[in-house]
Amino acid sequence: MAVQAISTKEKHLHVDDFKGPEIYSAPEPPDLSSPANAAINVALNASLTWNGVLGADSYKVYLGTNENATNILDGEDVGTDLSYTLSGLDYETVYYWTVVATNIYGDSDPATIRSFTTRLDPTRPIPFLEDFNASTAWPSEWINNEMLISATHGNASNGVYKNLYGSETTGSFTTCPIGPLAAVSEIKFDYRYMAYTFSYPGGSYEIVEGDKIEVQISTDDGQTFETIHVIDNTNHVVSAEFATPTVPVIGYTGQVVKVRFVATWGAGDYYVDFDNIIVRETPTGVPDPVVLVSPADEAENILITPTLAWATVLTGGTPTAYDLYFGTTNPPAETDLVGEQAGTSYTFTTDLEYSTTYYWQVIPKNSFGPAINCPVWSFTTAENPIISTFPFTEGFEAGNTHNSTEILNWTQISVTGTEQWTANSTLTNYNRTPRSGNFNAFLRYDNNDWMFRPIQLTGGTTYRFEIYARQDGTSGAQLTVKYGNEATVAGMTETIIAQTPITSGNYQRKYGDFTPAEDGLYYLGINGELNYSPYYLSIDDITISLAPTTPIISISPAEKDFAGIAMDASSTDQTFTITNTGIGTLVLNSASL
Repeated sequence: MAVQAISTKEKHLHVDDFKGPEIYSAPEPPDLSSPANAAINVALNASLTWNGVLGADSYKVYLGTNENATNILDGEDVGTDLSYTLSGLDYETVYYWTVVATNIYGDSDPATIRSFTTRLDPTRPIPFLEDFNASTAWPSEWINNEMLISATHGNASNGVYKNLYGSETTGSFTTCPIGPLAAVSEIKFDYRYMAYTFSYPGGSYEIVEGDKIEVQISTDDGQTFETIHVIDNTNHVVSAEFATPTVPVIGYTGQVVKVRFVATWGAGDYYVDFDNIIVRETPTGVPDPVVLVSPADEAENILITPTLAWATVLTGGTPTAYDLYFGTTNPPAETDLVGEQAGTSYTFTTDLEYSTTYYWQVIPKNSFGPAINCPVWSFTTAENPIISTFPFTEGFEAGNTHNSTEILNWTQISVTGTEQWTANSTLTNYNRTPRSGNFNAFLRYDNNDWMFRPIQLTGGTTYRFEIYARQDGTSGAQLTVKYGNEATVAGMTETIIAQTPITSGNYQRKYGDFTPAEDGLYYLGINGELNYSPYYLSIDDITISLAPTTPIISISPAEKDFAGIAMDASSTDQTFTITNTGIGTLVLNSASL
């Protein structure tokens, strides 16, 4: 429609209250937006969306599993909304959909019908187990609310944890869908409370009123939850070992559920750890044998205060306790019964013997009786870590694993920072290549850490301690060596090498002589301290020997290849460093080559 004014003289045309155009017909079909045609892995609660049409008063939605898209929604009027949120769909199903625009004059033709396929079914059947050992990333379909998975917070393996204190007062995690449940089912899990320390794990922690763990269950895909079990200060048993409560789940026959664990802070500063989430039909009869967690069967170089850990299986009756047998005979005798254990781990509080093979067996039991055919496992403790023969050398070559802070025969205490001395056989960047052999040890930036080892010394005898060290910067790394009567920072009362800066470049030899006043067992301490400037401080080739009483010549390098030199020709200048590593005056006479 157009309005035109024509005149041969100057005139004015005024138009007011112009209206239109009026629509006297049904609207055009709308354009569908999402999901895209033939889309896959579509969520069950996805939204259908489309673009608005001029002249439409409302829209009708059609949805079905038939190609006409009518057997689920057959013209559902959604008013002027341009989207519709789906519900009640099935997993792994093809759906068809379209939208019709409508007004008082009629309906549009349907939009071109689209299809989509819903996502794979994430529901896990029972019996269900999640031990978090596949990765420190969260398992598929699990929902995490400020919890973490770590290799150090589980029951001798990966586990979930949260540090709760005044500024971090809650954390939770929710399982994937699990089911359908049996008429009588149960939830089992490992948990413990541990005191917060810089060097995890610390000791056990006694919770107070307000500290709690809630076990909750949902039957509507996590929309709402019901609390079915609470652990608090009235029923928690203080221990550094994991406890394994069993939570009955009755009245959920045939239902698919999600389970949520909620940790709430009341007071203090502590870790709460979780592991081995089990959902299963409550079994009857005697338990099946447990499975080994750690130490590995026939493991070697095990500490003399080890933690034995085991795990229940998804079959057999539910254990109510475990009889632990432990000794040096295979199998352990009845007299080797350590005692009845409520949880799935046991830590020795007295030292075992060094260089000894031990055998152990766990027999789960319940009101029906003990398990049968339970396996026997073994391990061998580490050699005696006490340095007692000289000269002594340490190049970290024996019994160490790359990138592990469990350095054979040495214990550690962190003063500041979260890192510790770490065995290394692979990393060469930032000056971390070993000086000799295949291993060395390094400490990361922004850390202050001590490494201790026991040493038997004779009073009045002078010893020499020697170590090679380097870093990757010009400043910011210090090395100190001391000894004393305790493997603690405060116990390091006698200085061997005063705090000295370590620089980049070649390994630097640092040494010091020391003379204990009395015979006895002492502890040697090596301290590294770094700020943010260098990345790493590396150490290697430690030697402890009786201090020399005469001059000792040391030449570096010990040899040099001059290659072929023609007659009457001279080689290029070569540099040798000659050092007196003993005492007294070293006299060098001239010599000709």
